[in-house]
Amino acid sequence: MVKEMEDESKCGQVRGQWTKEASWRPNVKLLHRRLKYSDSPTFLGVTFDRQLTFRKHVDKIKEKANKRLNVLRCLSGKSWGADEEDLRIVYLAYIKSAIDYASNAWYPCLAKDSRQKLETVQNAAARTITGCTKNTNTKLLLNEAKLLPLEVESTISQSAAYKRSLRLPETDPSRKTAENPVRTRLRSLGKWRETGKDKAYVCILEDFPREKLVPVPDIPPWQVSETFTCCSTLGEGISKADAPEELKKAVEDTMKKLNKPDVEVFTDGSARDGVFFLDGGILVIEKEERHSLGIAAGRYGSSYRAESMALKKALRWLQEREKEGTINLYTDSQSLVRRLVEGPTLTKTSLKNEMWTLIHQICSRNATNLHIQWIPGHCGIAGNDEADHLANQGQIEDQREVKIDLKRLKQCPKEMF
Repeated sequence: MVKEMEDESKCGQVRGQWTKEASWRPNVKLLHRRLKYSDSPTFLGVTFDRQLTFRKHVDKIKEKANKRLNVLRCLSGKSWGADEEDLRIVYLAYIKSAIDYASNAWYPCLAKDSRQKLETVQNAAARTITGCTKNTNTKLLLNEAKLLPLEVESTISQSAAYKRSLRLPETDPSRKTAENPVRTRLRSLGKWRETGKDKAYVCILEDFPREKLVPVPDIPPWQVSETFTCCSTLGEGISKADAPEELKKAVEDTMKKLNKPDVEVFTDGSARDGVFFLDGGILVIEKEERHSLGIAAGRYGSSYRAESMALKKALRWLQEREKEGTINLYTDSQSLVRRLVEGPTLTKTSLKNEMWTLIHQICSRNATNLHIQWIPGHCGIAGNDEADHLANQGQIEDQREVKIDLKRLKQCPKEMF
């Protein structure tokens, strides 16, 4: 392995080799100068060694983490210090982030003793967070601190990395790497592909279709139609915390200011306990006609995803029926509308990509104007209340054909522990 940088003094070489060849130094030159040899070079923050054991990297991490643990201890005074939740947040952001850096690349290669060194650091942090004594059972200690063992975290992370690679386009190098098995010379080295296939962590999601990732959105930002608009506010000084009567009046005033619609659409989504059995409801009002839809939005996810699925279904309904004229679409997900305001640039999933494609197709018709407006829920707006009622009907629909997104794939295994 050769590291090449503009600064010649930062270039070096290391060679993975058998023990009997450890003293051999290859004659590798760059710009007519022999590169210096190092047994443990650091590249992109990771310290390598000749046999890829990463022991020195673990030692550096442990030294850095122990120094930061002193800061955590300073914040944990008995009578004046931060509470348990704040200490946990500090640990995750300040200490565990250093342990997790690029861990998918090097953690599978660690020997048992090296892994235990890192677990010791986390156990010390857990004692500081909870105030438990040294003789506290480790499993109970981590449970009290709301932490998972690092080995479990790593397994979940490797599984998610593997599944993420399978969601990429077939020509992507990461997907090719995940699909092509590689023979490992040392049995002690972990195999992230095999870990990713471990049914103990992903079997609950294995039977569901995968939602593909979209490295580049189909609709570039400069092709967004001028006839599409969206708004995530109701006016200056109005927020979701206001009284329902004030919110209802603000919504009615906002709807009056919009162009008189030929089609009005209300969407709503919900999830049981915020994460299970997602459903969506859609109400379409067109002159004297009313259309009601209840959809299944997935067995696992979030309320935000349920709202997104309902909005996508409404857009597809409008596109398939070739609705024209002025279309006003209302949703009570403010965060979803804010993402739409940002444009398609940040689109990374097929769900958002399909949304923008449908918006583009709808607005491409002659004399068609589409406006998406946020309105707060449960403030007495009849259309929103009816969409909320329709959403509950979506729970009876078959959830097995709904795709699972990558974010949920990472969260579900953690709930098993």
